[in-house]
Amino acid sequence: MEEIRTLTESIGFEEGRTQQLIALTAERRNREPSRVRQVMTAAITAFGCLIVGTGVIAFLAVTLNIKSQLPLFLIISAGFFPAAFYCLSHRLETVGMTLMLIGLIASGAVTGIPAERQVALWLFPLWFVVAVLAMVKQRQAGAIFTGTLVVEVYLFVYLIGQLEDAPFSLSLAVLVNLIVVVSLWQLTPAIPFHLQARLRPVLLTATVLAATLFAFILTFEGVYDDLAGAEKAVLTAYNVLFFAVTGAMVWFGRRQNSARLVWIGGVFWFAFLFYKYYDLLWNLLDKSLALILLGVIFIAASWVVRRGGLRHEA
Repeated sequence: MEEIRTLTESIGFEEGRTQQLIALTAERRNREPSRVRQVMTAAITAFGCLIVGTGVIAFLAVTLNIKSQLPLFLIISAGFFPAAFYCLSHRLETVGMTLMLIGLIASGAVTGIPAERQVALWLFPLWFVVAVLAMVKQRQAGAIFTGTLVVEVYLFVYLIGQLEDAPFSLSLAVLVNLIVVVSLWQLTPAIPFHLQARLRPVLLTATVLAATLFAFILTFEGVYDDLAGAEKAVLTAYNVLFFAVTGAMVWFGRRQNSARLVWIGGVFWFAFLFYKYYDLLWNLLDKSLALILLGVIFIAASWVVRRGGLRHEA
């Protein structure tokens, strides 16, 4: 609720009106399903939409003998997005979310087809604009989060398709997400309040998660073509940087009382330790002693988080 108070103060709302707005927001959130339930529901729906979207692409390509990206993209977009926007505008959330995800997954997959690289160069930005409009229309946190992750996946597919360089594509994806995170971190009065209240917390979580995930993949040796010279130095730098940054996320998250940073940073910090345990220490240390050490680290970290008493973010 602190974000609401900060925003209303920047706009110049009176205290009484601010309290009414906070009470109304709290009442609405109490009526809604939990954030975890919304995300899980949207994730299950997205899995079904992935299957349906794949079937739609195959059916149209084979039945209509479509061999070009652009006609296939336009047909899928015309078939799903208008209906989805109509349903979302008329409060038919479940139907609208399902149609929107099918459209995003199917049309986004078409933009990543490598057969026509030059077409994809401008077709993906067009799809991205549609995806942003879809996020603005969504009201459920789970749908916004899932749709954002769909955008993240296709962003990486698009970058690696255009650049043909996995480390550089991943680095660019991390940079793009960090720019978005910094932009979202600042409350912007120019953006309508109802959009900020609905989109900002979910987008922050999704973009921080995506940036950390892409950075984690950059610590894998298999991503690099030739681990000699410059690439080996880059891999070492990314490993050191990732370990330091994820640890800093936990420290900074505790100071700022941000559950988002603590849990994302903590999960990836531990994942990094486990990965390096199997990658580097498996043949160097006694396996049982290494497992005991990792277990002690987990127990100590959980005690620190529990003692910190982090509250969930709005």
